[in-house]
Amino acid sequence: MVSSLSLQKKLVLFITAIVVVVLMIVIFIIYPTIKEIISLQKSVAATEQYLAEQYSKTQFMRRSVRELDNVLEEIKKYENYGVRKGDELTLITHLEQLADLNHIDQNLSFNYVPEKPKALSADTTKKTSSITRPHYTLSFVNNGYYIDQLKYFRALEELPYYIIINSIQFDKPTKNTTSSSTPIIARINAIVYENSL
Repeated sequence: MVSSLSLQKKLVLFITAIVVVVLMIVIFIIYPTIKEIISLQKSVAATEQYLAEQYSKTQFMRRSVRELDNVLEEIKKYENYGVRKGDELTLITHLEQLADLNHIDQNLSFNYVPEKPKALSADTTKKTSSITRPHYTLSFVNNGYYIDQLKYFRALEELPYYIIINSIQFDKPTKNTTSSSTPIIARINAIVYENSL
């Protein structure tokens, strides 16, 4: 049957067969391969991004580990910034000793203020913490000479605590004396935070 066809029909039939074979190769071999290559390309890109993120995290962790010693040194500086729970008596004793050393007659009031939420204000422009950290309030009434009061304040600065003085008020005694050696009264309100380190 093929021999009875003309040359032109044989040529068309041969070209059609070649096109069908090429289409079959394209459809069943090349297209799935291209699809697989595109899928692998996406997978490689996703893996590359994941590895880049992991590398970034690893670099951050290495930097953190290197800086850990510096952070620990900084923390040691602040170990005694406040009073540890149970060491309140030590602070009171230090304050009383300072008063005695500086010839100050001292009345001290000491109260603990636990951690509690602050009342939120209507002014939303202020960025304040909504938690009050636990601390101790101190109220002193010191009676002594002015120079002794100044020495007392200097000694307060050298204590191993950060005492935050909110207010100081100096008053003359109620007696009408004009002598420069007249004792004065210093009223001090301060806070010391509880050390939670």
